[in-house]
Amino acid sequence: MTTTEENFSTGINLPTFQPSVTLTLKLNITVENPNRAGFAYNNGTSYLFYHGDEVGQALVPAGRISAQGKETMVTLVHIQADRFLANSNFTSDIKLGLLPVSSQTALSGRVRILKIITRHVTATTVCDLVVSVSSRNIQSFHCSYKVKL
Repeated sequence: MTTTEENFSTGINLPTFQPSVTLTLKLNITVENPNRAGFAYNNGTSYLFYHGDEVGQALVPAGRISAQGKETMVTLVHIQADRFLANSNFTSDIKLGLLPVSSQTALSGRVRILKIITRHVTATTVCDLVVSVSSRNIQSFHCSYKVKL
């Protein structure tokens, strides 16, 4: 996963006068399908969490990954930075220079086996990563996958 573009906006929510800060990251994501069946999936949403609080979302557009294929997709992640600031762990994480975040994505679709049998499938991915504040690089990255037929 690589960040290719960043947008930054601020605002004030009326009538509460609470400041809001939103970041938009453009990501190029490469997904590999090691299976012997292609996977066609519907639109989905990926959620970004910081210590259990939802801080961002990304639309995953519908698509298809061929059997044992690889696809690169571009998506935008809308991050509500003010939700990071509201979390009680934020100050200590900044002092450490590391921000632990996780993402969760579930894509529903279908696989076609031997071009005859079609099965409904939900593929779920949970990724935990730690971002270095100073270098803005990913320090650690681990994903787990589950497929439900």
